[in-house]
Amino acid sequence: MRSGGHGEGSARADRVADLCGTPCPEVVDASGTAVCAISWRDGCGDDAPPPDGFGADAPVAELCELSCAFYTMQQGAGGGAQSGA
Repeated sequence: MRSGGHGEGSARADRVADLCGTPCPEVVDASGTAVCAISWRDGCGDDAPPPDGFGADAPVAELCELSCAFYTMQQGAGGGAQSGA
């Protein structure tokens, strides 16, 4: 995982490195859990091919499962995750 990402030092990682060129942790931190409920197509459009092994309707929660789970856990624990802009 890239420097500054969630779960550094962990064997777990998001299933894809990024969404439309932006690392999963950055997407989820900026947008909150709402982004976890949309599909690749909804977020990246029809022109961006989905990652290998996934369809365009794959939910972000599946693609970036660790980032979505980490953000949800931080919010539940009263963590200081930033809200979306």
